[in-house]
Amino acid sequence: MVDVSSKIRINQVGYAIGLPQRVILLSEEPLSVLDASGRELRRLEPANLTLDPASGDNVASVDLGLREPGDYVLKCGPETRKITVRKAPWGKVTNALIKGFYYQRCGCELPVKYAGVYTHPACHVQPAVDWQDRHIRRRITGGWHDAGDYGKYVGPGAVAAAHLLYAWKLFTQGCNDALQIPETGNGVPDILNETRFELEWLLQMQRSDGAFHHKLAKARFAPFIMPEDDLETEYLLPVSHCATGAACACLALGSRVYRAFDEPFANRMLASALQAWRWLIQHPDFCPLSEPGGGAYRPVRRPERYGRALLGGLRALRGDGGARVPFRRGSTVFRGTFPNAVRLGERRRPWGAVLPDGHQGKRPV
Repeated sequence: MVDVSSKIRINQVGYAIGLPQRVILLSEEPLSVLDASGRELRRLEPANLTLDPASGDNVASVDLGLREPGDYVLKCGPETRKITVRKAPWGKVTNALIKGFYYQRCGCELPVKYAGVYTHPACHVQPAVDWQDRHIRRRITGGWHDAGDYGKYVGPGAVAAAHLLYAWKLFTQGCNDALQIPETGNGVPDILNETRFELEWLLQMQRSDGAFHHKLAKARFAPFIMPEDDLETEYLLPVSHCATGAACACLALGSRVYRAFDEPFANRMLASALQAWRWLIQHPDFCPLSEPGGGAYRPVRRPERYGRALLGGLRALRGDGGARVPFRRGSTVFRGTFPNAVRLGERRRPWGAVLPDGHQGKRPV
């Protein structure tokens, strides 16, 4: 960590060749750029200090303009800071961010070989109790802990998995390193190996009629204990439109991403997404979950947010192996508390342009 009294504020991860290499100075003294041997390469005069509203500091911005990779030293008055310049300096932090999901794995041991000091035995391995019928028990394994409470939520889990899937689709070269996880070396990129751990759990959260249970959680938050010491009963919460829509969109995306690596798995996700979609069509009256149990949130009153994400994910299905989503012209996804209902097959303005009463200019496509 950097002393807050430092006059030289740098990107601690490193700087990239060809991109801005800005250093923030809290001093009007010249900034010297030295190579690793201590030889001065250039001397930069900062502009007048101006107020930075975010920090409240008076600062000047200096662009180093270094074109050669290497280690450098910045000197301003008596203070020095070390920096690195690389072609792609963010590999380590990117890998750390992705592997962070591994440490959230539930239901399995995290051995020292992969987890280091974060090792712990398997946790939450007992069957969950159905919240609505306490006689029903189901063993649902895997997935990522949502937070320190060790709950597992379909909505946030689907969003997190989708972020990783899009990271792979959009920035393949930047996130394809080996991460030292149990699946490393199986021929699949580790970012997708890790994402699959959550996707397999999502598939288990689907009810036989296509709807998804909202979450798997305790009746109350666990204290600050290790996951293997959290022995309170886990409950399988009721199904919800939000969970079903989020899982549907995420699995639709996953079916396309994994088709090049594991076609049977891709087909499972495709079938699950289509089944969830049919449930949503057959149950258009949006009903927010009352969130019994620990980790409650205020009831969702704006389901159009989920409709937007859902439709974005389902568009991918139309190009997946000839699959066709059952879009019906003018069909409404949600009714009831959804006054601005998404009507499939109609072109819409941006969501911000929707009038309070739901009227706007639109034409069928």
